[in-house]
Amino acid sequence: MLSMTEINERAERFYPLCSPWQAVNEYDDLVAVVRKVWYEGNIYIDQVPVALFSPILARLQQQLQDRVLLDQVAASPDQLKNTFGFVNGATKLVDTQEDRLTAVRGQLEQLLAGSTTQGQKPTWAERISWTPYSKPTAIWWSDDHGKGFPTLILELTAVPGLNGDPLHKAVVDYATIVLHEKHHKNREVTNFPTILLGIAGSQLRAAAAICVGSSIYISTLISFNAAAPIGFHSTSDTLTLARVFQSLFEFRLQLEAYDRSITTSNTRGDIELRDRFSGSLFPIPTPVHSGVILPGLTYRGFLSSKTGQTTHSLVNLGKETTAKYVATLNDGTEVVVKFTASYNSAAHRLLSDSGLAPRLYFCERVMGDLAMVVMERVRNCVPLAYLLNHGPEGTGSGVDFVVKKVEEAVRLLHEREIVFGNLREENILCVAASKSSVASVLLVDFDWAAKDGEGRYPAALNDSGKSDSDEKTTGDCQWAEGAEPFGVMKKAHDVWQVERLKKMINDSVTI
Repeated sequence: MLSMTEINERAERFYPLCSPWQAVNEYDDLVAVVRKVWYEGNIYIDQVPVALFSPILARLQQQLQDRVLLDQVAASPDQLKNTFGFVNGATKLVDTQEDRLTAVRGQLEQLLAGSTTQGQKPTWAERISWTPYSKPTAIWWSDDHGKGFPTLILELTAVPGLNGDPLHKAVVDYATIVLHEKHHKNREVTNFPTILLGIAGSQLRAAAAICVGSSIYISTLISFNAAAPIGFHSTSDTLTLARVFQSLFEFRLQLEAYDRSITTSNTRGDIELRDRFSGSLFPIPTPVHSGVILPGLTYRGFLSSKTGQTTHSLVNLGKETTAKYVATLNDGTEVVVKFTASYNSAAHRLLSDSGLAPRLYFCERVMGDLAMVVMERVRNCVPLAYLLNHGPEGTGSGVDFVVKKVEEAVRLLHEREIVFGNLREENILCVAASKSSVASVLLVDFDWAAKDGEGRYPAALNDSGKSDSDEKTTGDCQWAEGAEPFGVMKKAHDVWQVERLKKMINDSVTI
């Protein structure tokens, strides 16, 4: 199991160097924080979908970004009055940031805090005693006086461009809170789901934040110009802004209830050891379609793309394009769980039925615009790339077998007019029969597979010729002519990859 010591040491290493306000307002401090926190692997904005790790924030994002759902949110006459009062305060000319806060505080209090019987009240412009720097414009906690976890952090500036970006300041506020040693133990049971709100004059931006281990992932929720309600479309824009505030309020209450349940269970010791990390380090996906039932899973660890083995080191998803885990189903079956932007389940099942791919148990869309893929965990196998670079040399009998099976898989796909597209050695699993022979060959990674002549390669395809694997396979050309960023996928490209594979195997190692 993952080491909490490792996680907490990493959190301390990336703890912000200065106050949130300095971090976005003073250039030298900004450079220091950006270099240490952003670029060295701690904060990722719009790179890892927060929706993958928090059902509450996933539903909030869906509601704010789906106009049909947002239009269904009720807006009372009082909310509309407070919304237009906020608009007037946010657009009036003021001299200082304090004047701007005075102009909108009353309306924000009503719009985001609600009545005295609905959740915790905010703390305004008060330094958090147990952090060295943080003094948010306002913060809502799950319990009184900062005893719980943050549910909403608000930062405000008088006008855009003055005193830094308020949303980025809220991000650093969040980091100073959740990475603090006070929360070392809590990192076992929660990923600290929080709403961030930055208001610069009339510009409003909201984001969702979570902390997975020591990495902070941020997803933009909505950006809105609060001056719009005094324009030509005042009625529709006022309604939209009121519904945005109402959504933030309602989901803040849900976060508060969730955080309190975590705090209570953790205090009582109700969370069993096997369940720790399930709500903090591993995904909690939400299906896009309400009728879809996700498989029951118990996560066991992260899956290394290089070795195909379980790793108990914390994986920084901000540096990945997919997320892979080892888990067990409710019946004890060991599986690989993958989250990726796209996946061709039909191609996978076609090869799986012929014994040329792992069994596919589940593939559906989940919030965060991702496909959730659950497939068989194949034991005693390694990617061909790893075997070529590190595996033992054998008798040579395995070479023809590997090529034969890959050619068979490509033939089956091409008969259905499907191009695999990514037929590199990382995506070919070799299942060992013994130390010197291969029992079976399986293709994995159907992310790119698409119809011949219609599917396209990723726009960010690295066609420089460098391999994703190590030593022996680097430096050779990996792509056929025409296989280029957002280029049309063709069967001929797969055929070229097979020929490349033959040459690479024979030149590099005898299996």
